[in-house]
Amino acid sequence: MNSSVSKKRINSFTGLRFYMMIIIMLSHMEFLSLLPNGYVYSRFFHNAYVAVNFFFILSGFGLAYSYKSNEHLPRITLGGSISYGIKRIKKIYPVYFILLFVCLPYCLYFSISDGNTIIVAFCKTIFKLILDIFLVQSSTGILQLSTGINSVSWFLSTLFLLYICCPLLLKLNEKIKNSLKAVSLFCGINLALIIIFYYIFEAIESRTFFDSLSYTSPYLRIFYLISGILLCDMVKLSKSNLNAFNTFSETVIVLLNILWFVFRNSITIDIHIKYIVDFLLCVLLIYIFAFERGYISKALSNSFHVKAGNNTMYWFLIHYPIRLYVHAIFSFFSPSVTWYISIIEVTTIFVLTFLVTNIITGKKHYSTDASMK
Repeated sequence: MNSSVSKKRINSFTGLRFYMMIIIMLSHMEFLSLLPNGYVYSRFFHNAYVAVNFFFILSGFGLAYSYKSNEHLPRITLGGSISYGIKRIKKIYPVYFILLFVCLPYCLYFSISDGNTIIVAFCKTIFKLILDIFLVQSSTGILQLSTGINSVSWFLSTLFLLYICCPLLLKLNEKIKNSLKAVSLFCGINLALIIIFYYIFEAIESRTFFDSLSYTSPYLRIFYLISGILLCDMVKLSKSNLNAFNTFSETVIVLLNILWFVFRNSITIDIHIKYIVDFLLCVLLIYIFAFERGYISKALSNSFHVKAGNNTMYWFLIHYPIRLYVHAIFSFFSPSVTWYISIIEVTTIFVLTFLVTNIITGKKHYSTDASMK
Protein backbone atom coordinates (compact mmCIF):
# COMPACT_ATOMS: atom_id res chain seq x y z
CA MET A 1 0.00 0.00 0.00
CA ASN A 2 1.18 3.50 -0.81
CA SER A 3 2.71 5.17 2.22
CA SER A 4 0.50 8.20 1.81
CA VAL A 5 -2.51 6.20 2.93
CA SER A 6 -0.85 3.92 5.49
CA LYS A 7 1.01 6.34 7.73
CA LYS A 8 -0.16 7.27 11.21
CA ARG A 9 -1.28 10.80 10.45
CA ILE A 10 -3.08 12.55 7.61
CA ASN A 11 -2.27 16.14 8.41
CA SER A 12 -4.20 17.58 5.49
CA PHE A 13 -7.42 16.50 7.23
CA THR A 14 -6.39 18.43 10.32
CA GLY A 15 -5.82 21.49 8.16
CA LEU A 16 -9.20 21.06 6.48
CA ARG A 17 -10.82 20.98 9.91
CA PHE A 18 -9.58 24.53 10.47
CA TYR A 19 -11.42 25.90 7.42
CA MET A 20 -14.55 23.84 8.05
CA MET A 21 -14.78 25.17 11.59
CA ILE A 22 -14.43 28.74 10.34
CA ILE A 23 -17.42 28.05 8.06
CA ILE A 24 -19.46 26.71 10.98
CA MET A 25 -18.57 29.63 13.24
CA LEU A 26 -19.45 32.09 10.48
CA SER A 27 -22.82 30.40 9.98
CA HIS A 28 -23.69 31.20 13.61
CA MET A 29 -23.46 34.97 13.05
CA GLU A 30 -27.15 35.08 12.11
CA PHE A 31 -27.54 38.66 13.32
CA LEU A 32 -25.82 39.70 10.08
CA SER A 33 -28.96 38.70 8.17
CA LEU A 34 -30.93 41.44 9.99
CA LEU A 35 -28.74 44.21 8.57
CA PRO A 36 -29.58 46.29 5.50
CA ASN A 37 -28.74 44.03 2.55
CA GLY A 38 -28.46 41.18 5.05
CA TYR A 39 -29.54 38.83 2.28
CA VAL A 40 -25.89 38.88 1.18
CA TYR A 41 -24.99 36.97 4.34
CA SER A 42 -28.08 34.73 4.27
CA ARG A 43 -27.65 33.82 0.63
CA PHE A 44 -23.90 33.45 0.30
CA PHE A 45 -22.38 32.75 3.72
CA HIS A 46 -25.00 31.17 5.96
CA ASN A 47 -24.35 27.56 5.03
CA ALA A 48 -22.78 24.99 7.34
CA TYR A 49 -24.11 21.79 5.80
CA VAL A 50 -20.95 20.61 4.05
CA ALA A 51 -18.80 21.53 7.06
CA VAL A 52 -21.02 19.70 9.56
CA ASN A 53 -21.16 16.66 7.28
CA PHE A 54 -17.38 16.82 6.98
CA PHE A 55 -16.82 16.42 10.72
CA PHE A 56 -19.17 13.45 11.06
CA ILE A 57 -17.78 11.64 8.01
CA LEU A 58 -14.21 12.41 9.03
CA SER A 59 -14.86 11.04 12.53
CA GLY A 60 -15.89 7.71 11.00
CA PHE A 61 -12.89 7.78 8.68
CA GLY A 62 -10.56 8.50 11.60
CA LEU A 63 -11.92 5.66 13.71
CA ALA A 64 -11.53 3.16 10.87
CA TYR A 65 -8.14 4.55 9.88
CA SER A 66 -6.65 4.18 13.36
CA TYR A 67 -8.34 0.84 14.09
CA LYS A 68 -6.43 -2.36 13.38
CA SER A 69 -7.81 -5.87 13.35
CA ASN A 70 -5.72 -6.81 16.38
CA GLU A 71 -6.71 -3.66 18.31
CA HIS A 72 -8.46 -4.36 21.58
CA LEU A 73 -12.07 -3.24 21.47
CA PRO A 74 -14.43 -3.59 24.41
CA ARG A 75 -16.91 -6.44 24.35
CA ILE A 76 -20.03 -5.49 22.46
CA THR A 77 -22.03 -4.69 25.56
CA LEU A 78 -23.78 -1.52 26.62
CA GLY A 79 -21.27 -0.88 29.40
CA GLY A 80 -18.25 -1.54 27.22
CA SER A 81 -19.60 0.62 24.40
CA ILE A 82 -20.39 3.51 26.74
CA SER A 83 -16.86 3.28 28.15
CA TYR A 84 -15.51 3.44 24.60
CA GLY A 85 -17.57 6.58 23.94
CA ILE A 86 -16.44 8.22 27.19
CA LYS A 87 -12.81 7.52 26.31
CA ARG A 88 -13.24 9.37 23.01
CA ILE A 89 -14.64 12.59 24.51
CA LYS A 90 -13.09 12.75 27.98
CA LYS A 91 -10.39 15.28 26.98
CA ILE A 92 -12.90 17.88 25.85
CA TYR A 93 -15.56 17.14 28.49
CA PRO A 94 -14.17 19.40 31.29
CA VAL A 95 -14.34 22.43 29.00
CA TYR A 96 -17.76 21.38 27.77
CA PHE A 97 -18.98 21.04 31.37
CA ILE A 98 -17.71 24.49 32.42
CA LEU A 99 -19.30 26.11 29.37
CA LEU A 100 -22.69 24.69 30.32
CA PHE A 101 -22.61 26.80 33.47
CA VAL A 102 -21.27 29.79 31.56
CA CYS A 103 -24.36 29.59 29.32
CA LEU A 104 -26.77 28.83 32.18
CA PRO A 105 -27.64 32.47 33.09
CA TYR A 106 -28.29 33.36 29.45
CA CYS A 107 -30.43 30.26 28.93
CA LEU A 108 -32.48 31.07 32.05
CA TYR A 109 -32.91 34.70 31.01
CA PHE A 110 -33.96 33.69 27.49
CA SER A 111 -36.54 31.25 28.89
CA ILE A 112 -38.05 33.98 31.10
CA SER A 113 -38.11 36.51 28.26
CA ASP A 114 -39.89 33.87 26.17
CA GLY A 115 -42.91 34.20 28.48
CA ASN A 116 -42.21 31.55 31.11
CA THR A 117 -42.51 32.26 34.82
CA ILE A 118 -39.29 32.16 36.85
CA ILE A 119 -40.19 28.76 38.32
CA VAL A 120 -41.09 27.22 34.95
CA ALA A 121 -37.99 28.72 33.33
CA PHE A 122 -35.80 27.39 36.14
CA CYS A 123 -37.28 23.87 35.89
CA LYS A 124 -36.89 23.78 32.10
CA THR A 125 -33.31 25.00 32.31
CA ILE A 126 -32.35 22.46 34.98
CA PHE A 127 -33.92 19.66 32.93
CA LYS A 128 -31.85 20.74 29.91
CA LEU A 129 -28.76 20.90 32.11
CA ILE A 130 -29.24 17.30 33.29
CA LEU A 131 -29.59 16.05 29.71
CA ASP A 132 -26.53 18.04 28.69
CA ILE A 133 -24.36 16.77 31.53
CA PHE A 134 -24.95 13.19 30.41
CA LEU A 135 -24.59 14.16 26.72
CA VAL A 136 -27.90 12.63 25.71
CA GLN A 137 -29.73 15.80 24.61
CA SER A 138 -29.52 15.12 20.87
CA SER A 139 -31.16 11.71 21.33
CA THR A 140 -34.48 13.42 22.15
CA GLY A 141 -35.02 14.58 18.58
CA ILE A 142 -36.59 17.77 19.97
CA LEU A 143 -34.86 21.00 18.97
CA GLN A 144 -35.30 22.88 22.25
CA LEU A 145 -33.78 19.96 24.14
CA SER A 146 -31.15 18.99 21.56
CA THR A 147 -29.63 22.47 21.49
CA GLY A 148 -29.62 22.46 25.29
CA ILE A 149 -27.81 25.04 27.39
CA ASN A 150 -24.94 25.66 24.97
CA SER A 151 -26.76 25.45 21.64
CA VAL A 152 -23.87 23.92 19.70
CA SER A 153 -23.39 21.14 22.26
CA TRP A 154 -25.77 18.94 20.25
CA PHE A 155 -22.77 18.09 18.06
CA LEU A 156 -20.71 16.65 20.92
CA SER A 157 -23.78 14.82 22.22
CA THR A 158 -24.43 13.23 18.83
CA LEU A 159 -20.76 12.37 18.40
CA PHE A 160 -20.65 10.75 21.85
CA LEU A 161 -23.75 8.66 21.11
CA LEU A 162 -22.26 7.60 17.78
CA TYR A 163 -18.98 6.66 19.44
CA ILE A 164 -20.96 4.28 21.64
CA CYS A 165 -22.00 2.46 18.45
CA CYS A 166 -18.46 2.31 17.06
CA PRO A 167 -17.22 -0.95 18.62
CA LEU A 168 -20.09 -2.77 16.92
CA LEU A 169 -19.65 -0.90 13.64
CA LEU A 170 -15.91 -1.58 13.53
CA LYS A 171 -16.45 -5.26 14.27
CA LEU A 172 -19.02 -5.52 11.48
CA ASN A 173 -16.71 -3.64 9.14
CA GLU A 174 -14.05 -6.31 9.70
CA LYS A 175 -16.20 -8.67 7.63
CA ILE A 176 -16.24 -6.51 4.49
CA LYS A 177 -13.30 -4.11 4.59
CA ASN A 178 -11.00 -6.33 2.49
CA SER A 179 -13.45 -6.61 -0.40
CA LEU A 180 -13.74 -3.65 -2.78
CA LYS A 181 -16.97 -5.07 -4.19
CA ALA A 182 -18.57 -5.41 -0.75
CA VAL A 183 -17.43 -1.96 0.36
CA SER A 184 -18.75 -0.39 -2.85
CA LEU A 185 -22.08 -2.14 -2.39
CA PHE A 186 -22.46 -0.92 1.18
CA CYS A 187 -21.47 2.62 0.14
CA GLY A 188 -24.42 2.62 -2.26
CA ILE A 189 -26.76 1.14 0.35
CA ASN A 190 -25.63 3.70 2.91
CA LEU A 191 -26.26 6.62 0.54
CA ALA A 192 -29.72 5.24 -0.23
CA LEU A 193 -30.47 4.99 3.50
CA ILE A 194 -29.40 8.61 4.04
CA ILE A 195 -31.87 9.76 1.38
CA ILE A 196 -34.67 7.50 2.62
CA PHE A 197 -34.29 8.55 6.24
CA TYR A 198 -34.18 12.23 5.28
CA TYR A 199 -37.69 11.80 3.87
CA ILE A 200 -38.87 9.73 6.83
CA PHE A 201 -37.53 12.11 9.46
CA GLU A 202 -38.81 15.20 7.66
CA ALA A 203 -42.28 13.61 7.52
CA ILE A 204 -42.10 12.95 11.27
CA GLU A 205 -40.87 16.49 11.93
CA SER A 206 -43.80 18.01 10.03
CA ARG A 207 -46.39 15.95 11.94
CA THR A 208 -45.03 15.61 15.49
CA PHE A 209 -43.11 17.51 18.15
CA PHE A 210 -39.96 15.58 17.14
CA ASP A 211 -38.64 18.50 15.11
CA SER A 212 -34.90 17.81 15.10
CA LEU A 213 -34.34 14.38 13.61
CA SER A 214 -32.87 15.21 10.20
CA TYR A 215 -30.02 17.47 11.33
CA THR A 216 -28.95 17.16 14.97
CA SER A 217 -29.97 13.63 15.91
CA PRO A 218 -27.68 10.59 15.94
CA TYR A 219 -30.40 8.59 14.17
CA LEU A 220 -29.46 10.14 10.84
CA ARG A 221 -25.86 11.11 11.55
CA ILE A 222 -24.93 7.48 12.16
CA PHE A 223 -25.07 6.98 8.39
CA TYR A 224 -22.50 9.76 7.98
CA LEU A 225 -20.23 8.05 10.47
CA ILE A 226 -20.66 4.77 8.58
CA SER A 227 -19.85 6.66 5.37
CA GLY A 228 -16.53 7.66 6.87
CA ILE A 229 -15.72 4.08 7.86
CA LEU A 230 -16.55 2.80 4.38
CA LEU A 231 -14.65 5.66 2.76
CA CYS A 232 -11.55 4.69 4.71
CA ASP A 233 -11.96 1.12 3.44
CA MET A 234 -12.27 2.48 -0.09
CA VAL A 235 -9.09 4.52 0.24
CA LYS A 236 -7.12 1.54 1.53
CA LEU A 237 -8.51 -0.73 -1.19
CA SER A 238 -8.10 1.72 -4.04
CA LYS A 239 -6.38 0.14 -7.05
CA SER A 240 -6.36 3.32 -9.13
CA ASN A 241 -3.25 5.15 -10.22
CA LEU A 242 -2.50 7.29 -7.17
CA ASN A 243 -0.72 9.81 -9.36
CA ALA A 244 -4.18 10.80 -10.61
CA PHE A 245 -4.81 12.37 -7.22
CA ASN A 246 -2.53 15.36 -7.59
CA THR A 247 -2.63 19.13 -7.27
CA PHE A 248 -5.10 19.40 -10.14
CA SER A 249 -7.64 17.02 -8.57
CA GLU A 250 -7.25 18.71 -5.19
CA THR A 251 -7.78 22.12 -6.79
CA VAL A 252 -10.90 20.96 -8.63
CA ILE A 253 -12.57 19.52 -5.55
CA VAL A 254 -11.66 22.56 -3.42
CA LEU A 255 -13.10 24.93 -6.04
CA LEU A 256 -16.27 22.84 -6.32
CA ASN A 257 -16.73 22.98 -2.55
CA ILE A 258 -16.11 26.74 -2.45
CA LEU A 259 -18.56 27.41 -5.30
CA TRP A 260 -21.16 25.18 -3.70
CA PHE A 261 -20.72 26.92 -0.36
CA VAL A 262 -21.21 30.36 -1.91
CA PHE A 263 -24.10 29.58 -4.27
CA ARG A 264 -25.90 26.70 -2.54
CA ASN A 265 -28.59 28.90 -0.99
CA SER A 266 -29.22 30.71 -4.28
CA ILE A 267 -29.76 27.61 -6.42
CA THR A 268 -33.45 26.77 -6.85
CA ILE A 269 -33.46 22.98 -6.84
CA ASP A 270 -35.11 20.46 -4.54
CA ILE A 271 -33.61 20.57 -1.05
CA HIS A 272 -33.00 16.81 -1.11
CA ILE A 273 -30.80 17.17 -4.18
CA LYS A 274 -28.84 19.78 -2.23
CA TYR A 275 -28.40 17.30 0.62
CA ILE A 276 -27.01 14.72 -1.82
CA VAL A 277 -24.59 17.27 -3.29
CA ASP A 278 -23.53 18.28 0.25
CA PHE A 279 -22.77 14.66 1.01
CA LEU A 280 -21.01 13.77 -2.25
CA LEU A 281 -18.78 16.86 -2.28
CA CYS A 282 -17.72 16.12 1.27
CA VAL A 283 -16.96 12.48 0.46
CA LEU A 284 -14.89 13.49 -2.58
CA LEU A 285 -12.98 16.06 -0.53
CA ILE A 286 -12.00 13.51 2.11
CA TYR A 287 -11.25 10.78 -0.44
CA ILE A 288 -8.91 12.89 -2.59
CA PHE A 289 -7.08 14.54 0.31
CA ALA A 290 -6.55 11.17 2.03
CA PHE A 291 -3.77 10.48 -0.49
CA GLU A 292 -1.97 13.82 0.14
CA ARG A 293 -0.53 13.90 -3.38
CA GLY A 294 -0.81 17.60 -4.21
CA TYR A 295 0.48 20.99 -3.16
CA ILE A 296 -2.78 21.96 -1.44
CA SER A 297 -2.62 18.98 0.91
CA LYS A 298 1.02 19.83 1.63
CA ALA A 299 0.03 23.41 2.47
CA LEU A 300 -2.73 22.13 4.76
CA SER A 301 -0.16 19.96 6.54
CA ASN A 302 2.06 22.80 7.77
CA SER A 303 2.44 23.55 11.47
CA PHE A 304 -0.05 26.44 11.48
CA HIS A 305 -2.87 24.36 10.01
CA VAL A 306 -2.14 21.36 12.21
CA LYS A 307 -2.07 23.47 15.37
CA ALA A 308 -5.24 25.32 14.40
CA GLY A 309 -7.02 22.16 13.26
CA ASN A 310 -6.29 20.42 16.54
CA ASN A 311 -8.14 23.17 18.40
CA THR A 312 -11.33 23.14 16.37
CA MET A 313 -13.49 21.31 18.91
CA TYR A 314 -12.53 23.90 21.51
CA TRP A 315 -13.43 26.68 19.09
CA PHE A 316 -16.75 25.02 18.38
CA LEU A 317 -17.82 24.80 22.01
CA ILE A 318 -16.34 28.14 23.08
CA HIS A 319 -17.41 30.45 20.26
CA TYR A 320 -21.14 30.20 20.82
CA PRO A 321 -21.22 31.32 24.48
CA ILE A 322 -18.92 34.18 23.49
CA ARG A 323 -21.21 35.01 20.58
CA LEU A 324 -24.24 35.16 22.91
CA TYR A 325 -22.70 37.52 25.44
CA VAL A 326 -20.79 39.68 22.95
CA HIS A 327 -23.94 40.18 20.88
CA ALA A 328 -25.90 41.11 24.02
CA ILE A 329 -23.26 43.72 24.92
CA PHE A 330 -23.12 45.17 21.40
CA SER A 331 -26.93 45.30 21.22
CA PHE A 332 -27.08 47.16 24.54
CA PHE A 333 -24.52 49.81 23.62
CA SER A 334 -25.35 50.05 19.92
CA PRO A 335 -29.06 49.40 19.30
CA SER A 336 -28.88 50.73 15.72
CA VAL A 337 -26.71 48.14 14.02
CA THR A 338 -24.63 48.82 10.91
CA TRP A 339 -22.35 46.66 8.85
CA TYR A 340 -19.37 48.48 10.33
CA ILE A 341 -20.44 47.68 13.90
CA SER A 342 -21.36 44.09 12.99
CA ILE A 343 -17.97 43.40 11.39
CA ILE A 344 -16.31 44.64 14.58
CA GLU A 345 -18.63 42.35 16.56
CA VAL A 346 -17.82 39.31 14.43
CA THR A 347 -14.10 40.06 14.68
CA THR A 348 -14.42 40.36 18.46
CA ILE A 349 -16.17 36.98 18.70
CA PHE A 350 -13.50 35.24 16.63
CA VAL A 351 -10.57 36.87 18.43
CA LEU A 352 -11.98 36.11 21.88
CA THR A 353 -12.64 32.51 20.84
CA PHE A 354 -9.03 32.04 19.74
CA LEU A 355 -7.65 33.77 22.84
CA VAL A 356 -9.75 31.75 25.28
CA THR A 357 -8.85 28.53 23.46
CA ASN A 358 -5.18 29.40 23.62
CA ILE A 359 -5.43 30.07 27.36
CA ILE A 360 -7.20 26.75 27.95
CA THR A 361 -4.97 24.59 25.80
CA GLY A 362 -1.58 26.20 26.36
CA LYS A 363 0.87 23.92 24.61
CA LYS A 364 -1.51 20.98 24.65
CA HIS A 365 -3.79 20.66 21.69
CA TYR A 366 -6.97 18.65 21.59
CA SER A 367 -7.25 15.98 18.95
CA THR A 368 -10.10 13.71 17.89
CA ASP A 369 -9.82 10.43 16.06
CA ALA A 370 -10.47 12.36 12.88
CA SER A 371 -7.11 14.08 13.09
CA MET A 372 -5.43 10.77 12.24
CA LYS A 373 -3.16 10.71 15.29
